Amino acid sequence: MRSLIRALLFAMLFVIACTDPKQKPADVSKEIEGTYTFKYPSGQVEVLIIKHDSTFDQEIYSSNRDFVKKAIPLYDNQGTWSITGIELEFNHWLMYCYALVPDSILAEPKISHISNVLWLAPTEKHKARIDIYSENGYVLTKR
Repeated sequence: MRSLIRALLFAMLFVIACTDPKQKPADVSKEIEGTYTFKYPSGQVEVLIIKHDSTFDQEIYSSNRDFVKKAIPLYDNQGTWSITGIELEFNHWLMYCYALVPDSILAEPKISHISNVLWLAPTEKHKARIDIYSENGYVLTKR
């Protein structure tokens, strides 16, 4: 009887652990990890580096040339990320544009939190993408 109760308890704990909506990066495809970029209409380049340990680096360069030459970024930031299904959440995100509208650069970036960000797997037509706000084109593409 005791072994049956232990087996049931173990099964219940296993089901609860497997259905946890906040997956750890180790549970997620390695396809998400990597470097993503976005070019603002005004020419700046945002670089997002998603790491396996649930952290990210975010850099803003004044131009694509500065990014390619590995110049010192205008801004750099670090934070943490998590995923639920295909939705990403970023804590300590550097908000560089107003209300996620890429052609409205803030005078001074602000630290914030963003959620409901979609990760789109690569297909034959496009590379992996992070869709922050596709309605206005704010989508980062994996390099």
